[in-house]
Amino acid sequence: MPTKADAAYSPLTLLLLLVLLLSCCACASGGDGGLQAGGPAVPAAAPGGAVSLPAPAEALRLSSDIGDDDRSCDGNEWDSALPYENVSGGLFYPSYDGTGSLSLEQCALAVYRLGELAGHNGPPRIELGFDPSSYALPDSGHLRIALANFDSGRWDWFGCVSHSSYVFYEAYQFNFGSFAPYLSDSGEMLCAVVLDQQGESELSWVLAGANAPPEVYVSADLSNDPLENIGPLNVSFSLWPDTYGGPMAGMDIDWEGDGTYDLLGITETSIQHEYQPGSYSFTVRLTDSSGLSDTESRDFIIIDPNNALPQAAIDSDLLGGSAPLSVNFDASGSTDDKPLSRYLWDLDSDGEFEAETAEPQFTATLAQYGPNLVTVRVIDSDLAWDESSTIINVLDGWEDMTVADANPARFEALTCGLGLGRRPCVLWIQGAMRELYFARAASADAKTWDAPVQLADLNTATIHDICAVEDTVNNRPLVAWTVYDSSAGTMQLWSRYANDNACTSWSASLLLHEAPYIDGSPALAVSGNKPRLVFATREQTGQPVDIHILLSQDSKGSAWGADQLIASAVDIRPSRMEMLSDGSDLVLAVSGIDAAGNWDSGRVMVWNSSAGDPLNWSVAPRVLTQPSSDLSLTYLDGLPALAAGGGSEHSALSCWRSMDALGAAWPAQADELGQGTECELCFWDGAAGVFFNDTVLDQISFRRLDPVTGIWGSAEIVARDTFFVDDLSVTMNLGRPFIFYIDPDEGELRCSSWHY
Repeated sequence: MPTKADAAYSPLTLLLLLVLLLSCCACASGGDGGLQAGGPAVPAAAPGGAVSLPAPAEALRLSSDIGDDDRSCDGNEWDSALPYENVSGGLFYPSYDGTGSLSLEQCALAVYRLGELAGHNGPPRIELGFDPSSYALPDSGHLRIALANFDSGRWDWFGCVSHSSYVFYEAYQFNFGSFAPYLSDSGEMLCAVVLDQQGESELSWVLAGANAPPEVYVSADLSNDPLENIGPLNVSFSLWPDTYGGPMAGMDIDWEGDGTYDLLGITETSIQHEYQPGSYSFTVRLTDSSGLSDTESRDFIIIDPNNALPQAAIDSDLLGGSAPLSVNFDASGSTDDKPLSRYLWDLDSDGEFEAETAEPQFTATLAQYGPNLVTVRVIDSDLAWDESSTIINVLDGWEDMTVADANPARFEALTCGLGLGRRPCVLWIQGAMRELYFARAASADAKTWDAPVQLADLNTATIHDICAVEDTVNNRPLVAWTVYDSSAGTMQLWSRYANDNACTSWSASLLLHEAPYIDGSPALAVSGNKPRLVFATREQTGQPVDIHILLSQDSKGSAWGADQLIASAVDIRPSRMEMLSDGSDLVLAVSGIDAAGNWDSGRVMVWNSSAGDPLNWSVAPRVLTQPSSDLSLTYLDGLPALAAGGGSEHSALSCWRSMDALGAAWPAQADELGQGTECELCFWDGAAGVFFNDTVLDQISFRRLDPVTGIWGSAEIVARDTFFVDDLSVTMNLGRPFIFYIDPDEGELRCSSWHY
C-alpha cells in the first residue's frame, strides 16, 4: 500500500480526486472494465476512450506474447498488442506539462506480461528498475502501476512504497496483498506502468516477486559475415549486466570457453582479446550481491586466412513426382582440403535452413506444387562454406496464395454460391481487433480474390470472436461476431448477411444480444432451412455459463426470435463452440476448462437436439476429457465426428467418432493423433482426414483415415515453417480443401489448396 510520503502526488492526487470518486462509483455499479481505482488516484481515460486499459480478461486475449517464461521483463519488452502511449523501447516520455487536468493519453504507459508465477512463493510485489545514466529518474509520486485483477475483472492501482539505489539502476517497489487475484490460469500477470512526470526516464526492467537471477547480454564487434572474421583478430566485447535483487558483485571471463575463468570479479563492461584462428565460446559469469549468478556465452569461429573454400555439390534420386514426394539428397560430391563438418538444407528457397546434418545424405518430403529449389550449404571445420542447388518439380501438390496482407487475429472460412459459381470465402478480424472483413475468391481455385468488404469498423470497442455459415436457401453467407464495449462495460452479439451471391452488398448490422460476458466463439448452423445461433453468457468472472440459442425467423437471418436456454449453470469456461446440422437435427460441441480456470479439468461437452426441434436438446451433455482450445465438428461417413487440440505446443490432438447419427453416443476412448493444436476435420478424396498445426514437425500437417482399416495414416506436410499457428480454418469447394492460415514471417492471411 502507498506510504504517507506518497500523498504528495501533486497532479495525480490534487487534480484527480474527482476521478477517484467517480471510479469508485463505477466499481460499485459495474463500471466500464477499463481504468478503475484500487488504491491511489489514477489519470482519467482520454476523451472518447482513445487510451484506456481493456478489461483484464480481454487484455489477456489481446496480448501478443506467447509462452512467457520469466518473472522479469526488460523495459523494452512491453506488449505492443495492448494499449501504450509515449514510450519507445524502454524510454518513457510523458507529454503532460504540469498544468490543467491530467489524462491517461498525456502519461507514458506500457503493459508488461510476466510469467512463471503460478508456484512462486516470493513476496507480493513489483519492482521497477530505472537507468539513471542517460535520463532523469522519476519522482516516486509520479509513478504508478496497475495490475489486471482477474477476480474482479478490473485493474487495481498501486503507488511506490520504497526507492533503493544500486550500482547500475534505481529500484522502485510496489507492494500488494496477494498474487492470487492477479494471476491468469497459466500463472501470468499483466502489469501496466504509468508515469506522468515531465521529462524522459529509462525503464530497465520489471520484476515480480522475489529476487530473480541476474542476466547478462554479450555483444561483439564480429562481422555478420563469418568469412570476414579472419585471424588473428582483436575482438571487442560489450557486456550488459542486469541484476534484480542487489548490486553486481562482479563478472568472471572465460576467453575460450574451456571452463577456466581467465579474469575474475571484473566490473568493466567493455573488454578486448586477440584470437588466433579456431573455434571459441567466449563466456561471462555474472554474480550479484545475493550470490545468484547467470552465465552467457558467445560462440564464434576465427577463420584461417589460408583456408580454401569448399566446393559444394548436390544430387538427388528424383527430379519430380506427385506430393507428398520423398526425395533423397546427397552432397557427398562436395570437396574441400579438410573434412566437411556440417550440411545445412534449405527446402523452400526462403533463405532459411530447415535442417542440419553431420552427414551429406538427407531425405526430405516436398509438397509444394511447381519447381522446388533445394539448396545445401556445406561448411568446413573453419566455417568456410559454399552452396549448391537443384530443382525438384512437384507435379501435383499444395499451391499457396495470399488472400490478404492483413495479419488477422482470427478468421473463419466457408463456401458460398450456386453451382460453378461457388467460391471459397473467409471472414477475419484485424486492426487491433476493431475491424471486421469478408473476402470472396474471384475464381473457384482461389488463385485470385475480390476486394475485401469491411463489415465493421469500431472506434473504442473490440471484436472478440466470429463465426459464419451459408444459408441453404439463398446460398449466401451469414456472419456473427461478439464485441466488448468498454463504454457500456458489456459484451454484444451482432450479425449481418450478404444481399447477393457475389457478397458485394450486405445488410445492416443487427444487435442480437447483450450481456456482461459472452464467452468463447458463437456458433452458427442451419436446420429447417433457417439459421440457428448458439452462444454462452455469464454474469461474472469465475461463474458457470448459460448456453443460449437464437432462432432466425427466415432463411437469411434478417429477423430473430427471443433467445432460449439450451443449458444453464454449465461448469465450463468456453474457448470454442461448434454446431453441426444434418438439415434437421443439431449437434453442439463446446471446448474449455472449468469455470474456476483449472487447466487440468479441460473437457469437450456435447449436446444434441432431436425430432427436428432446435429447442429439444439433451438434458445432460456427453463429456469428453480433453484439454482443448480448439475443436472441429463435422460429419464423417454420415456420423458426427469431432477433433480437439490443445492450446500449447505439447498438447494432445484427439478425434472422436459418434456411434449414432444424432451425436448422442460417443466412444469412451478417442483416436489419439499425437501432438497438435488448431485442427479441422474434413472428408476429401474418398476418405476422412484432419488438418492440424503439427507442433512436432513444425508445419501444417494432414492425416488421413483409411476407410478400410480405420487406421490413421502418418502426417503429410501441407505448409512448412508455420511455427505455432494461432488459427486454422478449412473449407471444401468442388471436392478440394482450402486451408487458411497466417504466414508467420509475412503476417499474411494465406490459403493453400491442392493443385490438379
